[in-house]
Amino acid sequence: MPRALRTAALAAAALLLLTFGLDRALPPTAPPPLALGDRLISGAEGMSHEVLEVVDGGPRLRTRLEPGAAGPPLHLHLGFDETFVVKEGELILRMGEEDRRVGPGGRVTVPAGTPHAPRNPGARPVIIEHDPGMPSMSADFGAHLPGLYRAMDAAGAADHPLVLLHLAAQPEPVDTWLVGPPLPAQRALRALLRPLGRILDPAR
Repeated sequence: MPRALRTAALAAAALLLLTFGLDRALPPTAPPPLALGDRLISGAEGMSHEVLEVVDGGPRLRTRLEPGAAGPPLHLHLGFDETFVVKEGELILRMGEEDRRVGPGGRVTVPAGTPHAPRNPGARPVIIEHDPGMPSMSADFGAHLPGLYRAMDAAGAADHPLVLLHLAAQPEPVDTWLVGPPLPAQRALRALLRPLGRILDPAR
């Protein structure tokens, strides 16, 4: 093996060992659950949430999509259904291969595993608010939203590669997956990037 190649291989191995050593020195901590009155803002998605109630199973939110909000990229959740209850405005919800328009009083449930993406191309805000006693999402997923939003805003886009570092850094897998790359590949990439994510997490 040429000396330059051997030197590069040794440097890469040393960097890998250092990264995994730092990973062990920075133990992960689970984020705290959302609490009554918490407010979350995603500038990258044009969305904000206010916790109206903490019920058995998770937080109930009032979600606002600003006019022109692009929302999140097309994604899916494997472990839970997601319901959108529109109180004001007109939501455009991508579900699978079609766009659905949901106006005031409308309600749509996205089954687990279904690609979806809400957005608001209109000139008025869209307000989404579940009925009292009905959680908007699981407590575990809600707890991860503040960090995920910080990572998105720090990176400048919801689907920026730096967001993957944040997802990789979490102690437990966050149940949100991009549509397109195979799920086994996404899981493997998160696992491989975990040590680096703990160091370079944009949400820190």
